[in-house]
Amino acid sequence: MSHATQKIDSLTGIRALAAIAVVLTHMLSQTKFGCLTPLIEKGYLGVDLFFILSGFILSHVYQTVFRSIKMRSLFEFLMLRLARIMPVHLVVLLLYCLDYSFLLLARGPKAEDSAIFSPMGLLYNILNLQAWGLAKHLSWNCPAWSISAEWFAYLLFPVLCLFSNRMHKAWINIAGIIGLFAGLYLFAIAHGELSIRWHDTYPLVRVGFEFTVGILLFNLFKLQLKKNNSAIPSFRWDLLTVVSVCLFIYGGYANFSDFILVPILTLLLYSLAFAGPLSKLVMGNKVMAHLGEISFSMYMIDAFATITYFQASKFLPVLQSLPASPILYVAVRLVMSLCNAHLLYLFIEKPARNKLRDYIKMIGKNNKVPELSSKGLKDLLPET
Repeated sequence: MSHATQKIDSLTGIRALAAIAVVLTHMLSQTKFGCLTPLIEKGYLGVDLFFILSGFILSHVYQTVFRSIKMRSLFEFLMLRLARIMPVHLVVLLLYCLDYSFLLLARGPKAEDSAIFSPMGLLYNILNLQAWGLAKHLSWNCPAWSISAEWFAYLLFPVLCLFSNRMHKAWINIAGIIGLFAGLYLFAIAHGELSIRWHDTYPLVRVGFEFTVGILLFNLFKLQLKKNNSAIPSFRWDLLTVVSVCLFIYGGYANFSDFILVPILTLLLYSLAFAGPLSKLVMGNKVMAHLGEISFSMYMIDAFATITYFQASKFLPVLQSLPASPILYVAVRLVMSLCNAHLLYLFIEKPARNKLRDYIKMIGKNNKVPELSSKGLKDLLPET
């Protein structure tokens, strides 16, 4: 399966900001952010940005691969996705297991443990099914609900590509995006949800709609490049980026609905994809690119780092006093989060992903996966 594509550095950089936004949101219960509080409170939308970005990037890399579905390509795609998310997930899960074991030795079991540290919850986490409605509560590494939801989206992706590959008109894709956001909003209204924070209620709905938006957004991006017959950056995209950022900031302070803010983030991703000069300078530089690379590890380890921080504060009084100094506390926590993410990326995520990727490709080359094509399925789909 060949999928060599040009990397979009500006979109790698935005991943860093999304992860940092989520990390800052985790700090809200421990310290004060003053005038920035309304924006920090919307930091959970970084996950929604990840979902849309995931659909966009996977389409950028794999859309042409899935013009038809072949078993070898499907196997390699899914295994590469597992190689991307599971090593970090399982290592962080192991850290939780060790930490909980020490807690049991130190204080014994408590009744509230069963909600978060249940054996069945551990099994669901190992299988990456914890967000599929099999349990009433999220458990163990709670932020990992998003990769469980993404795994669901990965399974749908090849089929979604059969449709998106045949959507060749801009207005069809725009109508699709508007329809998806409208459907998401109507679903929320029907279920009495005023926010999109559905991590423990309807996570698969959240990822399903937003991931598909990302796929259609890539179609628009591709059509625009063809229209211009060039990928030369233009200041007009920088202007759209600045407008999108200003709208999001204003919306955060004005308490706009999540169902308005997420489309604004979608517009931001679209403008950044064209990598205008300013966007490339701010989001595509080496520092932001590296932070984007380690963003997944940052997101996955932060909740565990928070727990260990407060466990350590019981023995180190200086840590207890830090939340009273917001700037110092946030600086310490961010440095700690970045260091943890860098180490996790350097010693677990990157080497494990590369080794598993090489092994998966070796299996494909040795023809150990049968080559079966979904003939006829794509021919049933109309060109639009």
